[in-house]
Amino acid sequence: MSTNWKRQWPILLLWIVMGLNGLLCRGSDNEGKTAPPKAAENQLTKAEQALFNAVKAGDTGKVKKLIADGVNVNCRYSPEGETPLFVAIECGYRTDSGYSEMAQVLIDAGADIHASVRSFRNFHGLPSTLNPPIRAFQFALSQDYPSVKVVNSLLDAGADVNQVFRKVEVNRNESPSDENSSVPSSWTSQMQESTPLIAVMSKWFPGQTEISSRANEAVAVSLIERGADVTVETKTGQSTLNLAISSNFRKVAMLLIEKGVLNHMNPEQKRSAYGMALFAGFVPMLKTLRANGIKPSLPKKMYNRSLNIQIQLCDLEGIRTLIEYGADPVPEDFINRRTDLPLVELLSQCSDKHPLPELQKTIRTIINHGAGINQCDYFGRYPLGIAITKHYKTLEQNLQEIDMLLDFGANPNLLKPKAVSPLALAIHRNSNRIVELLLKRGADPAKPIRDGDGTILTPLVLAQKLGAQDIVDLLKQKTKIAGEDFE
Repeated sequence: MSTNWKRQWPILLLWIVMGLNGLLCRGSDNEGKTAPPKAAENQLTKAEQALFNAVKAGDTGKVKKLIADGVNVNCRYSPEGETPLFVAIECGYRTDSGYSEMAQVLIDAGADIHASVRSFRNFHGLPSTLNPPIRAFQFALSQDYPSVKVVNSLLDAGADVNQVFRKVEVNRNESPSDENSSVPSSWTSQMQESTPLIAVMSKWFPGQTEISSRANEAVAVSLIERGADVTVETKTGQSTLNLAISSNFRKVAMLLIEKGVLNHMNPEQKRSAYGMALFAGFVPMLKTLRANGIKPSLPKKMYNRSLNIQIQLCDLEGIRTLIEYGADPVPEDFINRRTDLPLVELLSQCSDKHPLPELQKTIRTIINHGAGINQCDYFGRYPLGIAITKHYKTLEQNLQEIDMLLDFGANPNLLKPKAVSPLALAIHRNSNRIVELLLKRGADPAKPIRDGDGTILTPLVLAQKLGAQDIVDLLKQKTKIAGEDFE
């Protein structure tokens, strides 16, 4: 027994040393970090709890009464916990008007906008800790849907529009009772060190929507109008203009130009801003930058991509501008299906969204820069064919568009691989008036045409095959006039 003890005591000693070392290391690993949030002990009186409940409910009338009755407007759940003002800010995304009024009521009643908070019982639905603690202004800007009215109320109450925020880590833990939540049991996000303007424009979060993006842009506009420094840069050297363009904050970007931001940007930042605007299809910004002498040499594919965006948006002025700036009216690889023909896509998507004169002006610009009115895309689509088959509210609109394209030189006798001939499309549509217009403008009723299955046949045979008797009669009449007899 004694022999075994002598053999095993070194192992026991090692276990003891390892255990003590683990306890010491655990303490050093957590040094400087905030412990995971725990459910704070409620230190509120019944009246103070009622104040928090009224703030969460958006009941401004009850809040005013409770404060008038002497409830402390700066009460907290715990020494580092949130005040009613923080709760009003956090709830503000629900209805901007209601909760922004709540924030103003609390500020008017003496809420301390400079009070800091570390522990938050319900930050975006999760108990959280903030390391280091933050004040109301930074907290308001950190919301997914920040309120312009709340931000302005805080600025009016003394918040600094150019305050430099410290980097903040937000540790959020799911409430143990929330078993059905889709949020991970614990997760961490960060608010980078920055000024308010940079912070708002550089935000991104999972599930970001157009509504939340507009809310952040509106706050950024307000900050600029309230005196935010537009010359600041991000840690990586991005200017506020570059950041606004990359965040798709177009109102902000144009406002920054008005505020003279270009005077504080270096050549590389200006070139980058132009490239970002081009990539995003931000044509008004391109025009503004070029008017200020910024015309960097960029690959044509960037102009082509931007042109495609303008076509998707049916922005005719943008289309004309990009064609004039160097976008290809006929991309080299369109025949291989990798790129759409601008003229074909324009007629396909935009012809029913603009007056004919505007459409005519845009088509002329594309043709004048090298596009062919009779070019077909990979699928055999061509401008005249689209005008024939597209269904407008009235047939008159089709006829006007067809007539316009024929004026531009569209071929009514087009016969190309994959492309269904104009007369064939009109016959399939069973439109006597379109067939009549094509014949009047030079379509030959005796010439072979290509049908949708690739068959080559005459217009009359196709009309007979489809049982379009009115068109059959029209074709026979036109052919007799031309000197042929089908009887």
